Amino acid sequence: MNKISTLKNKLVEARKESLSAMSDIAHRLEKVSEVNGITYINDSKSTDMESTLYSLENIKQPIVWIVGASDTEQHIELVEREVKLKVKSVVSFGNFNSDLSKKLTPITDSFTHFITLESAVKKAFELASSGDVVLFSPANSSYELYENYRERGNHFREIINNIK
Repeated sequence: MNKISTLKNKLVEARKESLSAMSDIAHRLEKVSEVNGITYINDSKSTDMESTLYSLENIKQPIVWIVGASDTEQHIELVEREVKLKVKSVVSFGNFNSDLSKKLTPITDSFTHFITLESAVKKAFELASSGDVVLFSPANSSYELYENYRERGNHFREIINNIK
């Protein structure tokens, strides 16, 4: 094996290890549970649309996406392609009834908004079917509701554990 092939193999292995390590981080593509064939993923660490795009790209199953509503502008165009391809329903939560509805309704068949995360998760549970993934990837900070992404992710985990 030549040096280039050896280096390429090492790079590929390093990337695989990096992705594997990232999926083990709490609140970053963290598998919380599987209930009735529905996988619940905690991606609370996704505090911007770019992070959420990465998550949407890496999930292969149909997705029910729980996204945070915010008073800051959210660049939906970054995730538009993935939403059209994979997301069967969008459920937003938060104190703000932002322009998410106007931006997402044309690209998804199902959009609902709730004030609380509990209500959003309950709706996602109703919308999901066996084989689907419920992805909690807020794409914003949610400071008006939680101190940080850890508190928000822990709350999501608690809600899911109570569904069982």
